[in-house]
Amino acid sequence: MEPLMKELRILAINGLMHGNGFPERSLDLGLERDPHVVGIDAGSTDAGPFFLGSGTTMVQRDAAKDVLRTLLTRTAEADVPLLVGSAGTAGSRIHVKWTMDIVREIVEEESLDRRIATIYSDQSSEYLESQFEADRIEPLGRSKPITRSTIKTSDRVVAAMGPEPYVAALERGADVIIAGRSSDVSIFEAVAVRHGFDGGLATHLAKVIECGGQITIPSTGGDCVLGELTKDYFRVSPTNPDKRLDPITVASHMLYESANPYRFVEPRGTLDTTDSEYRSIDEKTVEVRGSRFVPAAKYTVKLEGTRLVGYRALSVMGIRDPVLVEDGATSLLNSARESVTTRAGELGVPRGSFSLTARVYGRDGVMGHNEPTPVTGHELCVLLDVVGPSPEVAKGLVHQASNHLLHGDFPGRKCTAGNVAFPISPQDVSGTAVYEFNIWHRMVVEDPLDPVTIVFERDGGNQ
Repeated sequence: MEPLMKELRILAINGLMHGNGFPERSLDLGLERDPHVVGIDAGSTDAGPFFLGSGTTMVQRDAAKDVLRTLLTRTAEADVPLLVGSAGTAGSRIHVKWTMDIVREIVEEESLDRRIATIYSDQSSEYLESQFEADRIEPLGRSKPITRSTIKTSDRVVAAMGPEPYVAALERGADVIIAGRSSDVSIFEAVAVRHGFDGGLATHLAKVIECGGQITIPSTGGDCVLGELTKDYFRVSPTNPDKRLDPITVASHMLYESANPYRFVEPRGTLDTTDSEYRSIDEKTVEVRGSRFVPAAKYTVKLEGTRLVGYRALSVMGIRDPVLVEDGATSLLNSARESVTTRAGELGVPRGSFSLTARVYGRDGVMGHNEPTPVTGHELCVLLDVVGPSPEVAKGLVHQASNHLLHGDFPGRKCTAGNVAFPISPQDVSGTAVYEFNIWHRMVVEDPLDPVTIVFERDGGNQ
């Protein structure tokens, strides 16, 4: 089937957080190339479960408003649709509403006339339980099978939507889409799907440009790239005249957040790049051919859900005692754990309701038991991480641990002046609430629009 247009142009802004900024000159030069859509991925799970669980954002409001003002005004002047996915970091309803509050302010301040759609991807407990009963939810990776208890104890659950909700909103006349949690690729794939382009090329292009200028040389700072899609190939190039592109940087992006560089799974199916060919058109443009798309037997969306685990307190210290360094601080840490367990019992804190994690940097602090080269350096940094049922318990237990490491005995000890050095005062720091991903699963849906809700408004008023 021939696509409905000969060429589709997609302008992608630097990925992850729309508060990071980008050169406005790059945006303007990109808009001069008459794109059919501008897209930006405004969220991620890279920072862990905290932002979804807490309902907070990674980016400062003023920074987000500054970037959104630029995007909204420039795309309005160019009369180009603007797609913002995974709004507000985690893409739950509270994050979408946070973003929309900013958008409404800008629309009023700039007197913009844009038809705005919001897409929510939050999942209710009732809906998830019905899907569970129908055996439509399965684990991803090493996740455990979902249970009713898992669903009931989740604070928030979102579904990473595919491109179809974006298509539906565009077909209903949206000029601006502020969407909840989305597959990164779906944001940039939507218009291609709407116009019937080849699934392999469309998905591969969307994957390449999902992080905007990250694929450019140099990749420093946020920036923009333009993707051009035809029925036979796609081309991608930076809009910043000071940056370039080559086949390696384009091909290597298939290694980004992908277990298999040749097979990339999306809600609609799997991108297969085994036979993809990459070649330079010039020093700024790379052309790709041969990508294939294998439709999925069942349409699935990834579920991300969090639950509150407890509250965190931290302590950081350095060790240079040669006896402790040679031992990797193992014996002293073991006795510290015993000391903390004893103290927890004295405080009436039940076993299993708290945890003490010690990361020893200079030994295996980054990879832990998976460290392939366990060679200890001449000094160690110890990060104590205590999670307890309340901020007070966490702070009390981390102090017990840090104080034990400072003064506790160990085999071969020669001096009682102090075993460790604290770089900060006070030595123990109370942190924040701690969340974990308790839902990291895949859900089968009959209709790609089932897990989402689309709402239209103009100038802040519902339509």
